[in-house]
Amino acid sequence: MTEPELEELAASVTPERLRQLVLDTPGSFQLKKRIVITAEALVKELLRGREAGEGLQYQHVASRLLRAIRQAAAACPGAVQSRKT
Repeated sequence: MTEPELEELAASVTPERLRQLVLDTPGSFQLKKRIVITAEALVKELLRGREAGEGLQYQHVASRLLRAIRQAAAACPGAVQSRKT
């Protein structure tokens, strides 16, 4: 994945898209009144059908997408983020 492709993918992670990903991604589950999903599952869903590389290259891609996910989550009303980063 090239840097421009990565930046385009990261920019596509809006609060609305994140909300839909959380609802549609396998592995999400209900916990009390909230839907819970791991950030790893969201990254995998965002990368579905795309080549993200291996090792350090994959870590770079995943890190950038995690940052985009955190930013979108912060803009979602009522969203609760894990303290683990």
